[in-house]
Amino acid sequence: MVTTLYGTAVQAPLVQLEVPNGMVQLSIEEAEDVARNIVHACEASLTDAFLIEFFRSPGFNLGDEQVFGLLNEFRKWRGARIGGQPGDAERARAGGESS
Repeated sequence: MVTTLYGTAVQAPLVQLEVPNGMVQLSIEEAEDVARNIVHACEASLTDAFLIEFFRSPGFNLGDEQVFGLLNEFRKWRGARIGGQPGDAERARAGGESS
């Protein structure tokens, strides 16, 4: 859940983000950065899913090792071109399959 509030201690508007394990209060700038990162992560996730399903399709019929190897290379390419997407560096180090 996302709510807005005014921080009397900091005398500034804040955004409160609540998740099952807790909550965080962010400045407007921080909240906008998180929002951009979430949008970028959603776009990256859809692209990754497309590539996985495309290379598993009957036209290519590649196995998981090949598919995730290609996905890892794509993430490196994407990172070099646009500065990466959230989690790209961690996934590349881990071998590519995790979210």
